[in-house]
Amino acid sequence: MSAALQAILDRAAHTARAVVVLDLDSTLFDTGERHRRLLVEFTAAAGDPALHEWACTLGPSDFGWSVLDPLLRDGVGDAALHKAIGRHWARGFFSDRFADVDLPVRGAVTYCRALAGAGALCVYLTGRDAPNMGAGTLRLLHRAGLPLLDGHGLALLKPSTSAGDAEHKRDALTRVAALGTVVGTFENEPGHANTFAEAFPDAVHVLVGDVHSPDAPAPSPAVVAVPDFRGPWEAVSG
Repeated sequence: MSAALQAILDRAAHTARAVVVLDLDSTLFDTGERHRRLLVEFTAAAGDPALHEWACTLGPSDFGWSVLDPLLRDGVGDAALHKAIGRHWARGFFSDRFADVDLPVRGAVTYCRALAGAGALCVYLTGRDAPNMGAGTLRLLHRAGLPLLDGHGLALLKPSTSAGDAEHKRDALTRVAALGTVVGTFENEPGHANTFAEAFPDAVHVLVGDVHSPDAPAPSPAVVAVPDFRGPWEAVSG
C-alpha cells in the first residue's frame, strides 16, 4: 500500500470540503482495451487475414501509450500501415464509440469509494472532450461504479475539441479550488502532476503507473509515484 494514498484518505477525513483531483485515462482507467478494439476493427477491414489474426491475439496489457506499441514490438507492418492505423485510431479513440470500454486500474474504484466515504469530492479532471466523449465518459463512470451522482463526484471534461489538455487543466484550477480544499491529486502525465503540485503545494500529488507521452518532463520532487491504487480498501465492497 502506498503511504501517499493513505495520507490523502486521512486528510480527506479530517478536512472540511475536501477535494481530490483525479485524471481518467491511464490514471483511473487503463486505455489498453480501447487501443485493442480499434486495432482489431482496423485489421478486420484491412483485407489481411494474417494481420487480423495476429491482432486478435493481443490483450489490453500489450498496449501502453500508443496503439502502435505491439506492432513495433513484434515488427509488424511498415510505416504506411502504421500511418493508416494511426488515422483510424485517432477517429475512434477520441469518440463515444469506445469511450466506455476502458478497464479500471487495480484498486481505483474502491479507492475512490473510500475517498467518498471519507467525505471527499472526487473531481475527475480529464482531457476527454464533452462534445465527442461526454456521453461515453458518463457511461464509463457509472459502469465502473465511481462516485458521481451522489454528491461525491464531479466530471470536468474539455468544453471543446480545440482546447489542449494542459490548457484545459490549468484553466480548471480556479474552479477546482473554489470547490473546497484540495488534499490530493492523481495523474499519469508528469507535466500535469507538476502543474497541480505548483497550484496546490499543501496537497499530496501522485503519479500513477508508467504510461505517459514520450516527451513528458521529469516529475517534480513533490510528486509521488505509485503503480496503481492497491490497498486495504480493495476488500471493501458496495
